Amino acid sequence: MHNKKSRFYYLLIISGLFFLLGMIPPSKIGIGIGMIFGIIWFLSIKKNNWQIKKNKFTISQIITFIIAEGLFFRFLYKNWMSAVSIQFLCDRLTINKNFFVLFMSLIITFGSSFVILMGIKTLTEKLINKEEKEVHNQLNWKLILYLLVIAVIGITLCSRTSPLYRFNDSFDSHIYFTIGRGMTEGKVLYRDLLDQKGPYIYFIHALASLIDNRTFFGIYLIQIVFFFITLIFGAKIIKIFIKEDRCIYYGMPIFIAIALSSFAYWYGNNSEEYCWPSLMFGIYVLVKSLNYDRLPTNKEYFWIGVTSGFVLWLKFTFLAFYIGWYCVPLILYIKNKEGRKFTESILSILGGVVVVSAPVIIYFFVNNALYDLWTSYFYNNLFVYKAVSLKEYRYGMIEQIFDSLWEQGNLNPKASFLLILSFIWLYFQVNKKTFFSLLIAFFALCAVVMGIGVTYLYYYSIFSVFMIFAVIPIYMIIDFMIGKKFIKEILILIGCIVLMFTQSRNTSFILRDKNSYPQIKFAETMAQSENPTLLNYNMLDAGFYTASGIVPNTKYFCRINMPIQEQFDVQNDIVDNGKVEFIVTKEFYEFPLYDLIEEGDHDNGEGNIHYYLYQLKKESF
Repeated sequence: MHNKKSRFYYLLIISGLFFLLGMIPPSKIGIGIGMIFGIIWFLSIKKNNWQIKKNKFTISQIITFIIAEGLFFRFLYKNWMSAVSIQFLCDRLTINKNFFVLFMSLIITFGSSFVILMGIKTLTEKLINKEEKEVHNQLNWKLILYLLVIAVIGITLCSRTSPLYRFNDSFDSHIYFTIGRGMTEGKVLYRDLLDQKGPYIYFIHALASLIDNRTFFGIYLIQIVFFFITLIFGAKIIKIFIKEDRCIYYGMPIFIAIALSSFAYWYGNNSEEYCWPSLMFGIYVLVKSLNYDRLPTNKEYFWIGVTSGFVLWLKFTFLAFYIGWYCVPLILYIKNKEGRKFTESILSILGGVVVVSAPVIIYFFVNNALYDLWTSYFYNNLFVYKAVSLKEYRYGMIEQIFDSLWEQGNLNPKASFLLILSFIWLYFQVNKKTFFSLLIAFFALCAVVMGIGVTYLYYYSIFSVFMIFAVIPIYMIIDFMIGKKFIKEILILIGCIVLMFTQSRNTSFILRDKNSYPQIKFAETMAQSENPTLLNYNMLDAGFYTASGIVPNTKYFCRINMPIQEQFDVQNDIVDNGKVEFIVTKEFYEFPLYDLIEEGDHDNGEGNIHYYLYQLKKESF
């Protein structure tokens, strides 16, 4: 009885302070800070001890909870005072509006504090037992099948490679696919067809073109496989901390919905998402070892070498993640004077890198194109690409990183919230070695993604792998609110599907009329020629090669985002001497040897583009 009374007094005192704190002017920033404080309070239970002892709360818990709920009270009060419906209700009931709003705001604030406090007590008594050292990371076949289903749903809805999209109008995707198709017909990457991404992105698209060389169906299937592997390792990470499968059933659809519907997931089929499985695996190995006071085994280091080697040959800047990843193990080797183990770890990693690098080296060696590999992938990206456009910052890279993170955070608020939630949870629930390893890996990745050269909007999607830890506190909240009924899992999944459908930048293009794409119309025109040849003049590959099935006959088949003068000289020579039958541009030109035969408009979501199709004059044949 005494405990019930003391609990009541605690709640009464805290709710009274909520009312006083309600004098704080509300704002979006204030409410956001309040939410973060509330999360900190929620997660600030003593590590390795998931029990709330009676009603003893720390000062920091009480203060942060008061701030969060105080802002909530003020938010309710202000919005209800200005609501027309509340005024109408008070007029009909003939009661004072000020009194009614104040009373209801207090009741809801008091009630929410009671529910949250009691909910925390219930949750913390039944969920995680951090004293157990056993790692519960095994996935049963039902869970694996579920992850496959939601991977298919996510990619099908949100990637423009999906069959739901009549045509993929992504520039980068078509560059990859055009080069991939060319490779299957004997063209050599970089030497015969130029772009600056890593070899494996083109190997993947070459494989996809063998499935279907006129659509992206093959890429759609490969995307599902990569995303499914990402979810597998994400689920294994979650199972390290919570053995109950419901955590994955509840939380993973939310992770998927926010990752794939974010502003950064533009078009789909970017290099970033092919690196997700490798980085997620790296996080899994790190957490599995450091959080249980050991270092990775040589076998784990070997597979880190394999996955990092894949990243090396896909987008080498992301190797910064592994530099941050290895910092804490390196420090521990030095501290414990374990030189032999350090050497073994390096050799194991290098062994994995060699295995995954061998196909790349062999391909370019056999085709006598090792110099083209070095120049196009490494030299151009290191010394040419970064000079395209750089902002001037007073404090250099550090200021640019945080400026870019702030900008991306505003564009991707839901993803940013999960990132913050993940690191808050990690701070309170894992040991310092694990937390700082992940934090260093995150900022090392930030340094190369946000701090060097041009930052495109889709770059932010690489950080999605760090959002996986947010699934755990989300599950804790959902499990308390809705319980264990299976129907609730279905409702959560449906809700996430609705979220993806309504929030993704891509879904407005689902089932769009195929004939509305100039690529399709121009392809029908070019098909009337017996052996058509084509050049994308002074523009990125917008899909005209894919739609027409034409394989380029020039290295500089389109303009790439790199200031290489040779590409402009070669394209001008082709046009001036009539070396191709058709030319596509997005600006009007008066070419002496070509006639303008067709025009078309297209809005890919970034603005309207007007395309022009030219054909070589008959007397020039």
